[in-house]
Amino acid sequence: MKEGLVRQLTRYSTDPNGNAVAHVPILSSDGKHATILTEDLRALETEGVSLRWYLNRANGREYVNTNDPDHLGGNQVVARRILGARTREAVRYLDGDTLNLRRSNLYLDRGPSANGKAPKISREQA
Repeated sequence: MKEGLVRQLTRYSTDPNGNAVAHVPILSSDGKHATILTEDLRALETEGVSLRWYLNRANGREYVNTNDPDHLGGNQVVARRILGARTREAVRYLDGDTLNLRRSNLYLDRGPSANGKAPKISREQA
């Protein structure tokens, strides 16, 4: 699916909280869509991130990925890009739905601290 066609198939709506969201189609996924805040989608587009999103299986789960020739390995998890996750920072999904890329559903986990508990941090703390 070409980038222009993905843009045409992306649907826009307002979620129950009044946020403008985009539903971006996932390639080869039988009609699945990732939901993202419209402002975050626009920011990704401005940064040159491809809208040709696909699912990649890792750790028993499927994550929304995109091709990124500037990133090590040639692809990147979209949620990591949204939060600006760095090395050793994991992105977690509050509701467990990896297709829900709304910023309110994502948080960074920097791994275990000295007491063995992983602190949850928001993007503002990153």
